[in-house]
Amino acid sequence: MTTTDIVAIDDTNLQSLAKAISLGITTVQQLDDWINNSDSDSESEIIDGCLCIVGSPWLADDGNAEIETTGDSAAEACDKYVAQGDWGDVSKTTWVSVTAWRRGVDSDGDIVDVGEESHDVTIEPTEPDCASGREHVWHDWRGPQGHGGGVFYSERCLCCGCEKATDTWAQNPANGQQGLHSVEYTAGEHSDAVLELAIDRAKKHLDTDTEQRPDEFSFCWTDADGDIVGADDDDLAELGFDLLADEDATITGTLVSAENDE
Repeated sequence: MTTTDIVAIDDTNLQSLAKAISLGITTVQQLDDWINNSDSDSESEIIDGCLCIVGSPWLADDGNAEIETTGDSAAEACDKYVAQGDWGDVSKTTWVSVTAWRRGVDSDGDIVDVGEESHDVTIEPTEPDCASGREHVWHDWRGPQGHGGGVFYSERCLCCGCEKATDTWAQNPANGQQGLHSVEYTAGEHSDAVLELAIDRAKKHLDTDTEQRPDEFSFCWTDADGDIVGADDDDLAELGFDLLADEDATITGTLVSAENDE
């Protein structure tokens, strides 16, 4: 801190610097020279003709809430703004436009906004848990399709039917920017289809030459002991899902007739 005959100038306090300039005691350039060439713990810089203290807080806003944050640049401040926010459950890649700025003192001694920049910050969705209680098994179910300068392709989990749609030429609806990467999850979109696939997978894994008893069981097969057993769709589906992780998965079934029955 330096004391003049009129006012004490605190080089860490923007209000103090602003008052000194407004009283005509000093100028933006003189203060910048003094702060950077003295034993001051502060550093300053001149941005758009305004004096700004290096390391001073950033202010950021996406149009909904203004907060104070930190960062070495406006881009970093925008990233931190988004990281600190509560955006709820995001199922699709989203872009948030954030503006960041700092405060400085102009040549009249007014505190003004300086260094304002706007950046689009990407919020990626969190992959939802597999509704089956297992790990997701993603399978490309319809192949990639050309989309602009990229491709669009869909995967579905063979356990729970969740869809994962990836677009390598996505567009930010807020500003029309193209060529972005987007992922969207739709829980349960293919649950009926993957259930049918699981049942079919189980039937193919079992002995299909066994005589069927449709009035009693969804499917009958001959086990390793030569006994005929049967199961309903629920048990078959469970086996079908288990086979995705373990090709040696087994099913007990219900005894229909023993190998030594007459």
